[in-house]
Order: sequence, then C-alpha cells, then structure tokens
Amino acid sequence: MPLVKGIQQRIGAEKLEVLMLSVDLEYGMPKEEVLQGNSKVLNKRGVAWTNILLPNGFRDTQERFNLDGYGLALIGPDGIVRGIDLRGDDLEAAVRSTGLTNSAKD
Repeated sequence: MPLVKGIQQRIGAEKLEVLMLSVDLEYGMPKEEVLQGNSKVLNKRGVAWTNILLPNGFRDTQERFNLDGYGLALIGPDGIVRGIDLRGDDLEAAVRSTGLTNSAKD
C-alpha cells in the first residue's frame, strides 16, 4: 500500500485512481464485517480508495481481471490492462507508460 500511495501522491489522485478489490466475502465473512475491516486498514494507511467487494473472491479476480491472487494491476484510462502483478519500479514505469503523467518528473 505505501508504494501505491506514494505514486498516487506524486501523480495526483485525479490522474491515478486506485480501487481495492476485497476477496473476503468468499470466506463467509459477513459483508458489514468485511467493510469495517477494510475501512480500518484504509484509514490506518491514510488512503481513501474505493473498496469493491467481490462476492466470489479470487474466482472473480481470475474471471474478470485475469489476476491470480493478491497483486497490483494497472488499467489505463483507455481500459487496456497495462500490467499485472506489478512491483516497485515496474509499477511506477507502467503508470508513466499510460500517459497519465506530463513529464518524467511527475
């Protein structure tokens, strides 16, 4: 979370929107409990990201987004997936390649 938060702060929340996909409903946790837990984590980290509950958990991430497990996916403003399971400098490079930033210094 700190990596994504830092990139979003440098680029601007208006240019890089972050969505958190929650898979906890798959494990039978009540919806309100999942929402409270996720809200607590987001507040602790100081982020206001949209939290989406996936009713079928990891099956939804695989079927809808071609994601396998936890990880970061980058989807450009054109709807094209620009990267899956991105880490560190690869994430920042992928964000810059979408044209979201105005210069190499953004």
